[in-house]
Amino acid sequence: MENITPKIDDFTRQQLAENTKSAYRHILKRWSGWAEGKEVVGNKWTQEYAKFLQELGCGNTTVNMHLTVIGKFWKYLYGKKLYYDRLKQGAPHIEILSRTDIEKLLDNTKVEMRPVVQFMIGTGARVSEVSSISKQVLTVQSEIVITGKGGKQRVLVLSNELQKLLNGIIRNGLIFGREWSIKGIQRQVRIASKRTGLKIWPHLFRHRFSVNMLEGGASLPEVKEMLGHSNIQTTMIYTHVSKKQLVKTWGRIANEYDISGLERC
Repeated sequence: MENITPKIDDFTRQQLAENTKSAYRHILKRWSGWAEGKEVVGNKWTQEYAKFLQELGCGNTTVNMHLTVIGKFWKYLYGKKLYYDRLKQGAPHIEILSRTDIEKLLDNTKVEMRPVVQFMIGTGARVSEVSSISKQVLTVQSEIVITGKGGKQRVLVLSNELQKLLNGIIRNGLIFGREWSIKGIQRQVRIASKRTGLKIWPHLFRHRFSVNMLEGGASLPEVKEMLGHSNIQTTMIYTHVSKKQLVKTWGRIANEYDISGLERC
């Protein structure tokens, strides 16, 4: 295969989010290194490359993600779709923070960082979106329009409690009182996580928001819109978690409810 490094650089530069640029560059550089000297035509090579990734220790979900990115680049490079067989994936395991976990985290988080955590749990915003919001001059209101992943716009809805919190710290139009970088947010969550002895990262706040909405009665399309998902299949992973939580909660209530004294019908 010819040297395609310049094309990879051009393709990754077109991506909007820095995290996406970095991930795409990593995936495509690995693939181009593997493909160097090979005859990469048609799509038979995709099975060979999938096996190569598996031998490196990559799971099926990761392999599929790599092939998806390569497929996008393939279309950019050759103007045609890359056909390949996706590997079977089990139901994804979704970590959901309990209210106790969140309280522990907030107790061990720097004071100036707490509103950021509460904002992410209360709106479902991604860490990259929160970083972008922190650098804009805004007024605190019930709705904030943001440009999210893939350049798509959506609305974040702020509760009265969250608005009150932000109005108490806003300074010079910065709703968190200061600017936050993506790495800065990640670092502060990591530090607080170590203090609590829990394994917590920013995306878990988005999971908690999603389940809160479903358990509060929101429909899947509504949650999809709030999260900015392009595919409702992505949103559906939370329904499994929500049902499990519902069963767990009802099990606790049922055990506490004494039916021994009730008359039989």
